[in-house]
Parts: sequence; C-alpha cells; structure tokens
Amino acid sequence: MKWDEEILNLITARNTAAVGYFALIGRTKMSIFLVYAEDENCSVDHVWTINNTEFLGQNWSSIKVLDFSTNCENFVAYTNTGVIGLWDIKKNRFERKVYTVRPQETPVTAIRSVANSSIIVTYSRPLNLFLVIDALGLQNIAKDQNPEDFVKRIYPPFEFRS
Repeated sequence: MKWDEEILNLITARNTAAVGYFALIGRTKMSIFLVYAEDENCSVDHVWTINNTEFLGQNWSSIKVLDFSTNCENFVAYTNTGVIGLWDIKKNRFERKVYTVRPQETPVTAIRSVANSSIIVTYSRPLNLFLVIDALGLQNIAKDQNPEDFVKRIYPPFEFRS
C-alpha cells in the first residue's frame, strides 16, 4: 500500500464480512483500498485513486466526506462545492449528482448511505441539521416535481415514530 500525503480523513465500510473497503482522503486525492483476511494474514489491495484534478470539469475540486453503501458497490460523497454524488466502485466512475447544497449555508460534516444509497443522510455539525435525501426519488423525478420535495430537513430535538 502506498500513500504519499497527509491523511485528512479515514472512512471504513460498515460490513461484517471478511472483506471490506476503506478510503483515505488527502489534500490532492482520495484512494479506496480493499482489505481481506485469509487465515491469519491480512492483505490490502489498491482499488481506485481519484485525483482532485479529475474534478476540474465537474464544478468541484475535492471530496470532503463519503460513505460506502452496505453492499460496497458504490459510495456517496460530499464535495467542496456542495455536490452530493454517487460513485460506482466496480466501474471506477462518477455515476451522478444526487443533490446540491450551498456549502457556505449548509456545510456537511458527515454523510451516510442507507439502503444501498437509495437514501442519503447528511449532518451539518455547525447547524445541528440533518438532511434525509431520497436519492431514488430524485433519480426518477418528473419535470414538474420540486427536488426539495425529496429532501427532509430535521433540526434536533426530534422524536422518531415507529
């Protein structure tokens, strides 16, 4: 495993299998690695590195936080310009922009993929605000529908109903 810059963030996949992914986010790149155990040995394979220069045509320059889907086929991420997007790990490519927030108004400090990225939950620590984004609904949105109808803003305190 090779990494040649300061690690700003480490994100691990939430699975219980003998294999899993982790990502390292640095100042100029983000890399994904596959970790697996065989008997008493642990191995790490490099899967994909995304250099920030690859984003120049996409209206952002870096990934700030990310989370792997439960099935580890994709990940959701928040970028420095407020884009919340979906990336395909197996195809090593950006899939689609799901939603955009204004980072100055709603800085995202944590993100979670739920139900294999059909729902995305973000949290803004400075605002104490959760966003629950229906990514599947936004993917299939009709032209006459408002994207905000697929996003819930939740400010604590709150109660969950069963």
